[in-house]
Amino acid sequence: MFLKLKVILILLLLQFSLHAQIKQEIGVILASVHQSVDYSNKDYNITSLNGITYKHYDGNSIFRFSAQFKLNKSKSIKNVPFWKNISQKLDDIVLKLGLEKQFKNKWITPYVATDLMLLKQKSKFFGNELMKFGIISTNEMLRRQNQLAIGIAPTIGFKIEINKSISLNIETSIELIHLFNRNNTRSSPNKSLKENLDFYYNPINLFSFNVKL
Repeated sequence: MFLKLKVILILLLLQFSLHAQIKQEIGVILASVHQSVDYSNKDYNITSLNGITYKHYDGNSIFRFSAQFKLNKSKSIKNVPFWKNISQKLDDIVLKLGLEKQFKNKWITPYVATDLMLLKQKSKFFGNELMKFGIISTNEMLRRQNQLAIGIAPTIGFKIEINKSISLNIETSIELIHLFNRNNTRSSPNKSLKENLDFYYNPINLFSFNVKL
C-alpha cells in the first residue's frame, strides 16, 4: 500500500514538473515572401505585417499555430478565347497547425516543423469580352471565384534570441496543396482551373517578432 502511494506521489510530481515547464509565445509576422497558389503562374509576392503566430511549449513538445493573410499582385492572363485584357487578383487566408522540434544552441536555435494547413482563396478576374466582328465589349467583366485548399508544409527555420523573452524567427517552407475549385459565375476566363495537387515554395514563410509569456 505504501509503495503504491509512493508511485502515485512520484507520478504526480512528474506531472507537476512537466506542467511547470509550460511556456507560451506569441508573435507578429513582420513579412513573408511567398509563391502564389495558382495554376497559371506561380509568381513570388511580398506581404508585410500579415499575421500572427502562437507556440505552446510543454517540455520537449512545441505545438504551433499561425494565421496569415497573403496579398498577391495582379497578373495578366493571356491566350484566353473570347476575352481580352484579362487580369487576376488573388487574396489568401492561411491557417496552419503543427509540431516543432528545436535544436538548442546559444542564441541561434535551428528548428524543423511540420504543419497541416487550410487555405481559403478569393480570386477576382477583370477583363473585356470579345463580341462579334472583333468588337470589344465596353462593360468591364468582373468574375469572382472562391477556393479552398488543404495541405501539409514541412518547414525549417532559425530562432534568434534577443533576450529571455524576445526573439526573432525566420523560416522557409514547401507546401504540398490540394486545391478545390469552386466556381460561382456564369463564365470562366480561364478554363484550365480545376482540382489540383501541386507544390509551392515560400522562400521566407515568415519573419516574425515574438514575445514569450
